[in-house]
Amino acid sequence: MANCFKIFNLNFIDLDLLGSATVTSEQADFPDEDLYNRQRRSKTWRSNGNYEVFTTNQVIRFRESVGVDLDATIALGATTSFAVFAARLKAALEIASGGSVFTITQNSNLRIKIASDRAGGGGLFELRTADAAFTAADLIGYDTGSNLADAADHTADFIRIHGTTGERLIWDMGLPTNPKYFVTTALRNEPLKISPSAVLKLEGNHTNNFNGTPAFSKILTYNDELIFSSSETGLHTEGLRYWSLQIIDRDSAIGLHLSRRFPTPRCINPILPALGRQIQDRERDR
Repeated sequence: MANCFKIFNLNFIDLDLLGSATVTSEQADFPDEDLYNRQRRSKTWRSNGNYEVFTTNQVIRFRESVGVDLDATIALGATTSFAVFAARLKAALEIASGGSVFTITQNSNLRIKIASDRAGGGGLFELRTADAAFTAADLIGYDTGSNLADAADHTADFIRIHGTTGERLIWDMGLPTNPKYFVTTALRNEPLKISPSAVLKLEGNHTNNFNGTPAFSKILTYNDELIFSSSETGLHTEGLRYWSLQIIDRDSAIGLHLSRRFPTPRCINPILPALGRQIQDRERDR
């Protein structure tokens, strides 16, 4: 049946069926509930900045006086927005500073900028990005090839819209479930708002903890219109209660967002993304 299409139904990612649906971050005007909205118009979820700070990436080394290194230690844990992450950077820098006030922003290209009024110490603001002790360089987006000389502000070299662990959509099925397919599509005539360089993982686990090694993990193949994985016998060897889509797309210049698609007569899949159990082949009309 070379000339056929597939119908995917019994979508488990339905708020009427799920125990719960959560996401690592969301913008107030574009919440994750939009992914499950059944209205016949475009709805979009947009991430807001899940920056995870660990003991291995929490230090900013800088100078306010010649030859005097200062270490700012960012508070540990994940954030739910860039604003929260910026507040943590500001607090860490001002605690370590000799009296400077710092401002943390993102420019129009989504690069992070750290500015100082240079009121503390000797009136300098250098970032020691080439120093191994500056462990937050990659998290913020600074190149480590050389230190940054005194300036009122320093803009990162790379876009960072989230941390190294990316963003996650997490679904609690309520009971162990072994779906046969996963599919997410773009709006009609539009590409997915995900970069070709992004890492996408579909994962499943017995518990709501995806930080270690989950029971099931598969890297999904990127396509600008459809991302898809299926198995007639089930995606995993057994049912798992929790399923998750992880998206790591740190340097996306357009941010990260997914949209629901309109249902069509050829695809019984009214919400996006979809994780379900029935696959039917149908011969295409000629």
